[in-house]
Amino acid sequence: MCKPEMRELTFLVPVLIVANQLTFAQSNWVRKDFFMQRSHVAGLAEIAIFAGLAMVLDIFTQPLAIGPWISLSFKMTPIFLLAFRRGAKPAIMAGFIWGILQVALGQAAGGWLNLWQGFLEYFIAFSLIGFAV
Repeated sequence: MCKPEMRELTFLVPVLIVANQLTFAQSNWVRKDFFMQRSHVAGLAEIAIFAGLAMVLDIFTQPLAIGPWISLSFKMTPIFLLAFRRGAKPAIMAGFIWGILQVALGQAAGGWLNLWQGFLEYFIAFSLIGFAV
C-alpha cells in the first residue's frame, strides 16, 4: 500500500479547521464549565505533605517509654489530623503513601517472611490508619 503524498491530503486542512470551529461554537458552555471546575491539587498536595510529615516523624522521633510494655509514639498523628480534616479517603491514601515510603527508604527491610506479610504489614495496616474518623 502506498503512502499518500502531502498534496493529496492538503484539502483536509480547511475541512478540519471548519469542523473544529463549529464544534467549539456549539459547545462553548462545555469549554466554560471545564475551566471553572474545582481543582483537586490542594487536596493531593495536603495528602503528600501529611504522608511526608508522618515519615519525618517516623525517622526522627523515638517512642516515649511509659512502662516496660507501653510506649507512646506520635508518628501517626499527621494521618489522624488528615482524617479529621479531609475524611477517610485522603487519610487512607496518605497512610498507603507512608507505607510505600517505609518500604522505599529501607525501614521495612529484613523483617518479611513472605510477600503477603510485607503487603499486609506496610500497605494495608498503614492504610487502615485512615479510618480514624
